[in-house]
Amino acid sequence: MKNILIVDDVEIFRIALKGYLYSPENTLFEATNGLEAIEIIKNEPIDLILCDVIMPLADGNEVFQFVKSNPLYANIPFVFLTAFLDSIFVSDSEVERLTKPVTKAKILEISKKYL
Repeated sequence: MKNILIVDDVEIFRIALKGYLYSPENTLFEATNGLEAIEIIKNEPIDLILCDVIMPLADGNEVFQFVKSNPLYANIPFVFLTAFLDSIFVSDSEVERLTKPVTKAKILEISKKYL
């Protein structure tokens, strides 16, 4: 069983990602903002994070910094999904990034790569 966290403040995007990733082998968690994401990460064994950047309360950059600065979570694969690549404040070598809209094929490719 793999635990995937989908973080996006846009409901339709979360619904699409859940549809793409639905499988009996996956448990899907979702957060509507960065603070919710951080709470889920603290409380669940997450195997992959798919995270928007521009969100309320805490943005994707803040979620990324929380994950990578904590030894308990630093090895969780983190993928930014955003329409605004210039809003990501980490280097290309630190994280995978995909531009929205993203296809089902690309999401499945990413999930196979990291899971």
